[in-house]
Amino acid sequence: MLKNAKRAFSSGADVIGKMGTQVALKSEEVFRNKALMKRQMLFYGVVRLYNDGLEKFMNM
Repeated sequence: MLKNAKRAFSSGADVIGKMGTQVALKSEEVFRNKALMKRQMLFYGVVRLYNDGLEKFMNM
């Protein structure tokens, strides 16, 4: 039983590690490309405004 748990944990850690590497590579690509970075910041701003400020804005 312990052997199976170790194997399952190990394979899960490998998957998470690979996903982390992919995210790091993709974020590096985005930060190198200034146009993509501006676009990402714009989308972030719109989503943040929608989540945090829309109700306040609509009730003015």
